Amino acid sequence: MSPKKPLTAALRAKSHHSPSKDSLLQWFKDQKIEYDSRMMKIHCSPTSEFHVTTNSEAIPTNTVIGTVPKTACLSARNSGISNLIEEAGFTGTLALSIALLFERSQLHQGNGTPWSSYIASLPTHAQTPLFWDAESTKLLSPTDLTIEEDKSCLDSDFDEHVFPFIESHPIVFPRRSAGEWRKEFMECITIVTSRAFLVDAFHGEALVPFADLFNHKSGAETIHIKGGGDVCEDCGAVEGTCGCLDSDDEMLDPHHEHDPNGGCCGEDSDGMETDSETEDVDWLYHLDEAVPELAGGKAKPAESSPRKRNSDEPASEDSLKITMIHSVKPNTEIFNTYGNHSNSKLLNLYGFAEINNPNNNVQVDLEHLCATVMNIIGANVLVERCRFWNQVGQKAVDYIIHNKKDSQIEEEINWGDDDEGGEDSAVDQFIQQPPDLFNFSNNGKASTHLLAFLQIAFLNSKAFQVFTKSEDAVLKYIRHIVENELLSWSATPADGTIKSSKSVNSTLRPDIRHIITVLRSLALHRVSRYESVHIEQELTELQEAIATKNYSPKRWALIVRTEEQRILNEALKRYCI
Repeated sequence: MSPKKPLTAALRAKSHHSPSKDSLLQWFKDQKIEYDSRMMKIHCSPTSEFHVTTNSEAIPTNTVIGTVPKTACLSARNSGISNLIEEAGFTGTLALSIALLFERSQLHQGNGTPWSSYIASLPTHAQTPLFWDAESTKLLSPTDLTIEEDKSCLDSDFDEHVFPFIESHPIVFPRRSAGEWRKEFMECITIVTSRAFLVDAFHGEALVPFADLFNHKSGAETIHIKGGGDVCEDCGAVEGTCGCLDSDDEMLDPHHEHDPNGGCCGEDSDGMETDSETEDVDWLYHLDEAVPELAGGKAKPAESSPRKRNSDEPASEDSLKITMIHSVKPNTEIFNTYGNHSNSKLLNLYGFAEINNPNNNVQVDLEHLCATVMNIIGANVLVERCRFWNQVGQKAVDYIIHNKKDSQIEEEINWGDDDEGGEDSAVDQFIQQPPDLFNFSNNGKASTHLLAFLQIAFLNSKAFQVFTKSEDAVLKYIRHIVENELLSWSATPADGTIKSSKSVNSTLRPDIRHIITVLRSLALHRVSRYESVHIEQELTELQEAIATKNYSPKRWALIVRTEEQRILNEALKRYCI
């Protein structure tokens, strides 16, 4: 499970006690968030950024160093307006961002919220490029980041969904201008994208207090954060213990069926528009049922509750556990991982980038890829190979990479010819697929998807017929491609026997030569974005920023830029005939 939080210079500042830290730690105690202060130390910088280290003794592997009850997490399902969010049909990141937007608005108005101390400890927003000035943002123009497109998408979400939702509930949300709410929404979305965890099927994405104090380090995480097993997506109970799907008649939600008021949380069965709207919104937090007995802001009937506890300790299925996966030396920072992300993704989501990030890559231009391949094999063959890739190839590569059995792959892939539209539609569909699948990795090596597509593209027609004559043949050859990457192979029409060449530089078959030609063209096309850049000067500026501990946007932009150029130069060295 991956928390998300930006790394800044302040994260390494000397620990000290602050009102923010003291209030947060007391809130942890009140919420029964457990951690052993004898094993670890929570540090808070002058700018209220947190990180966690071991104390004077090492912490061994498999030690549980913290437990967070799910009731302490902030999700769209347990926020004060969970019923409104559900009625509006919001899900995922947008739903959680709106929930945080509401909770923050309550805090700004001086109203109570169960997460007051936690929200007060959070930054106003993550330091992502979304909030950079124009000059800093321009530094990212040659990179894989698409800041203006991202801003446009978020503006559309706000205009089409968020602001109409706010305006439709004037008692819940205070009267403010669209510009003010837009800024607040943008701030909330960066907090969510930089910190949210996928908790379980019920809560979905949620902010997890304490767990989000741990910083990221690619390939060097020392903790994992795990939930307590499968739960019902309707009520959050342990799967198979709640009876939500027991009714064969009407499949009613039991949390609604037994509500004596005909609705939820003070609303009538028609929605929120009741007389109680004229009262303070604090009614959302002062229900007859205790907070642990709430599911999605709705009163949970006793008969559907799977939990009967006499102890104050949360049951494992109701908690997240933070466990050491590697031992950590005394007085050393404890790291989590936010995922195997490239520098562009790290910067876009979390506001930082890393030198020598083992997960870094540079995406290729899919339009240029198709144009270059078409110049070699012609338009008709390109359409044929793109159509095959769209229907079968990509999914087969995905499943084989993730070690799925052939029987599982055969069940999940659509083997039919469902391509619609003209000949160009197959190529257009190919170009519109996720661009991060086609890239050069941190050492300049082409990604598995890119190599697999090129090998399929450059098969001669006879080999392609053998390749696609049966599902078994397709899976056999794609598995061979994935496992052997740029090694060539030939297929005997009679039995489909595979014969591989020994290396890239062995007798270069025409298909291998074509593949190398295309890969080199892709790298040259991508590096041309930097044709007016003096990389030596940028490296000098970056070294100066590191030496002076300058954590400005320019530092992160320089890391992304110089690392992209390094990767592309590695690719040009690797793919040279």
